[in-house]
Amino acid sequence: MANTITKVKQAFSNAINRLITDKANETVSVTDFGASTGSTDNTAAFQALDTNYPAGQLGYVPAGTYTIKENVVFTGNRMRLTGANRLASILQFNPTGPGDCLYFNNPSAGGYFQGEVSHLGFTSTNTTSKAAIVLNNTANMDIHHIAIGAGVWPGDNVFLQTKGRQSLNLRFCDIACARPILMSPNTVFPTLTADHFLIEHCELIGTSATRPVIEIEAGAMLTNTTFRNLAIVQGKHGIYWVDGAVPGTSYKLKFENIRFEQPLDVTGWDMDLEVGPNYIQDIELDNVYFCIGRNGLKLRNAQRITMTNCTFPDTTGTAIDITMVAGSKLVMTNVLTNGAAITITNGRCVRRESVAGFTGIVEEWVYDDGYSAGAEQSDTYHSGVPFTLADGGTHIIGDYSTTGFVFISTAEDTSAIYCLSGSTGTVVEVSDPFGHFSNAINTATMTNIYWDGTNYKLQNKRGHSMTYAIYKVCTTA
Repeated sequence: MANTITKVKQAFSNAINRLITDKANETVSVTDFGASTGSTDNTAAFQALDTNYPAGQLGYVPAGTYTIKENVVFTGNRMRLTGANRLASILQFNPTGPGDCLYFNNPSAGGYFQGEVSHLGFTSTNTTSKAAIVLNNTANMDIHHIAIGAGVWPGDNVFLQTKGRQSLNLRFCDIACARPILMSPNTVFPTLTADHFLIEHCELIGTSATRPVIEIEAGAMLTNTTFRNLAIVQGKHGIYWVDGAVPGTSYKLKFENIRFEQPLDVTGWDMDLEVGPNYIQDIELDNVYFCIGRNGLKLRNAQRITMTNCTFPDTTGTAIDITMVAGSKLVMTNVLTNGAAITITNGRCVRRESVAGFTGIVEEWVYDDGYSAGAEQSDTYHSGVPFTLADGGTHIIGDYSTTGFVFISTAEDTSAIYCLSGSTGTVVEVSDPFGHFSNAINTATMTNIYWDGTNYKLQNKRGHSMTYAIYKVCTTA
């Protein structure tokens, strides 16, 4: 006898009877288009979600492993593709030539908008060049709860490649492959490579000893982009962006709560951001733990850097190598290094609280750190930290932009006040009650405060080494 039940009612108060067909059609699965687990090619079934399914609906991938052999191209905006779980619903992508498993692009609409991919796993049985997910000129995309296990995405291959545009949220992904994240230029809008991107709560393992875990290609631009709560593991480099052809200024980059670990190449860098001819402006690093066994932070052409609660535990190699735009500001608060080399060029340190080693924190308020000349300033908010100069030694007080008063005291219980006049190079003695100071270079038996054409300097000509402390009340450009 034929089943005559045509309606269904949920077991809740106020629920109504509905047609079974209406209930069944609420969620469409790839199996509704003929997808099946096993070795059968399911490309057409997945592609049918894009060509037949209303925008904004949920396309479901039931638990199981589904073979895909060709690119699946999504052009209809607002596709929501989700599986049962990241290790339950698996797409096994085995293309015969270079390809992208899930490719999102809608050139006719000016971009692909408001899509979501979640709760899936990716595997492959060949090393053919491939990417799991490619976003081409997309906006408002949400990629989350995706997994690629170790060894199941073989070859020199990519998990996620972005080619622009804005508002990507990549979160809660566990990825192990040669190239976990590749950020490429946007050929449609060159200045919108990664605008308002948020990459967070992921473990990213780079299995290649020659590739970075996160790679930013030449020609890309990053604006208002945040990387946070990440474990960045292995790879030659952690985050790598070396580019001499940036089309415009990148700005507002934040790296927060990141730990680098288990590097595969001691010559690599945890973070290597070298761009030109345009700048990277407003870089913030907070709670970043750099790893042992690889160099730490390398920046070029940078403006306005803030480093807070960062640790460089390695004792060899290079901890920090920064070349900033001349006169740009640097803030370092509770930054700990353990003996590896530090080079900062052109940085004007507004505040530095850093120490080599883990024995304590030395707080210093510095208005012109003079790193480019290798000088150690002594200025603090309340008083000068003493430093010693050999007879004939010099110490940079400030450059052409320094305007204001300098208070100097010595181990001989003498003191003086000088006025520095910025770009005019004028040094005026305000007070020298003991007659131990002058404003002319090389004056014998004196401590000389003078302008050398580039910097305001202190020179010890007392005939013996001398300990000084300096406090500045100055403005700088």
